[in-house]
Amino acid sequence: MGYVRAAAATAILAVMVLALPVQLDRASDGSSGDDCLTLADRPLPPNSAALVPTFERCRTVAASDAVLLADLGAAYAEAGRANDAERAYRDAIAADPDYANAHVSLAAALADRGERAEARVHAEAALRLQPNRAAIVQLLAAIDGGRRATGPP
Repeated sequence: MGYVRAAAATAILAVMVLALPVQLDRASDGSSGDDCLTLADRPLPPNSAALVPTFERCRTVAASDAVLLADLGAAYAEAGRANDAERAYRDAIAADPDYANAHVSLAAALADRGERAEARVHAEAALRLQPNRAAIVQLLAAIDGGRRATGPP
């Protein structure tokens, strides 16, 4: 039993040493990317459109962060920039194909544009990833009924 605990402790320490400290490149404006590390971990504020410039700057230092990219998409959507939102959601899925929220957001955006077939593909992908999420089932029903999906459930 002592060997198992020692091995587990060694594995945890190895992960901590490899994972810390996180060092991001500098943003295009020369600032550090430290605020980008926590931005995607916080819920979006009601007026997320105001954060578009911040998310765009963070995209330059954390281009493969799926949560950050999906949040950028949500900020674009709130700002009325549907094409940019769709591109950001697609980038989030490319960064992490298993990020269900990005599939949901893209499905909602596509459904709102009337692209129901592709919207269904992404909603079904999200449902495979999170099979017990009632909001995704409701999104699929909205897609099938031709109603506006109006954002991520």
